[in-house]
Amino acid sequence: MAEKSFTLQQQIRHNAEELGDFLKDLNKWERDIKRQDDELKKSAEIEKIVPPIRRSGKRHQSSSSKRETKVKFKDQKRPIQKQRISSYDYDAWSKFDVDAACKDEDEEEKDDSDNSSEEEKDLEEDLKAEEKRKLQQAEFEKDKGNYLFKDGKFEAAINRYTIAADLNPRSAIIFANRAMALIKLERYAAAEVDCTKAIELEPDYAKAVARRATARARLKKFKEAKEDQERLLELQPNNKQAKLEIAKLEKELANIERKNQASAPTKRSKKPLRRIIIEDIGFDSDDESKSLQSDPSPKQQTEEKARTGKHQQSKSSEIANDVEANQKKSSLTDSTFQSARLEHSPRDISFAVPSTAFQFETEFKKFKKDSNLFYEYFKIISPNSYKTLFHHCIDELLPIALECIHNHYLRDQKEYWEELSALSDVPRFDMAVMFLSKDAKRVAAKLFENLLERNSNKEVDTEAIRKLAKKYSIALVKS
Repeated sequence: MAEKSFTLQQQIRHNAEELGDFLKDLNKWERDIKRQDDELKKSAEIEKIVPPIRRSGKRHQSSSSKRETKVKFKDQKRPIQKQRISSYDYDAWSKFDVDAACKDEDEEEKDDSDNSSEEEKDLEEDLKAEEKRKLQQAEFEKDKGNYLFKDGKFEAAINRYTIAADLNPRSAIIFANRAMALIKLERYAAAEVDCTKAIELEPDYAKAVARRATARARLKKFKEAKEDQERLLELQPNNKQAKLEIAKLEKELANIERKNQASAPTKRSKKPLRRIIIEDIGFDSDDESKSLQSDPSPKQQTEEKARTGKHQQSKSSEIANDVEANQKKSSLTDSTFQSARLEHSPRDISFAVPSTAFQFETEFKKFKKDSNLFYEYFKIISPNSYKTLFHHCIDELLPIALECIHNHYLRDQKEYWEELSALSDVPRFDMAVMFLSKDAKRVAAKLFENLLERNSNKEVDTEAIRKLAKKYSIALVKS
């Protein structure tokens, strides 16, 4: 109890300090804005002269007010309207001073340029003040993210770092800190991107290099991770952890190389082929004539007959064995596995239960074209894991799963209510149902009709079946 009260007091003190810092920054920012506003008002103060309202209560101004008005009008610079010379006034054109007119034009342009330069200066000052405010706000958001990270609130820390990165996209520290929070949440791909951005801003930032190496190692990019660890060792030669990580990554790369070599097919030798001359060997004419002239003895004839008989018996037995083996193979072939593409039956293939969506998609691409293999694979997956495994490929999977349930679950008299219900909870299921073909919807309707017929023992509520059918856009007829 004492420990809880102590931690609560510490948290309250910590929050009070944070609030105090925030209020200090806010007051400072407010003072700066007021000061800038006053400076702008002083520099751009223009006295506007408004004529009196006609028919007001005071018809006559006092002499002092009239005098003040005259002084103000005298002080105010009015633009001089130059009289335009008509085109047919030749005497006026003869007296026109061209040099003086050009000089006046130059002075007017100079005044305009001075005014524009002053406006540009004011705009630059405003931009600098805005940039300074953004940097201060980004620093505040980064510090807030650091506090949240220390408390283990990584998701909230990422949000703070994101706001800070938007305000100050040139800070490598903000991106590196967000990458560390992403690594804690096992979002390694996003962490790699943030570390790369931080390294682009500061190439010698050792923390960003180390964190990118960690993210790449978790993504099994061992070669790139090793390069980052070697770069880290260049920046910090006494880093023992980097040396250990390089040794681990080298072992991983060696294992991958061994596996690749073992799975690679044996290559034919690159040595040139050598020609071999084949010669026919026959009998000499003398030997042939002798063999023809000399007849075999009766004993030799009986031995020759016995040899040929044995040879024929062995040949016939081999043929009989081959026929028997072929008959056994044909009898073992089931009617559901008539496809000539399969070398093994689904019973001979060992299926592993997928643990990630990527693993399921890889296996799904192999089995989706064969309904029997897909059935063997689909039935080992628990309906509770459908949400995590199917959310990327539900559009392609849904019609195949419905066909599989219709053809195989009904054949084996397996219950399939949980499968249909779990499929409807997968993200983007509604979109997948919208694009179902007429055949797929017909199959789904048959499944729900069968559910209603088999629900005689009331294991599932009939109203629940109708609600689930509505999710599949199937309208069941009320009995």
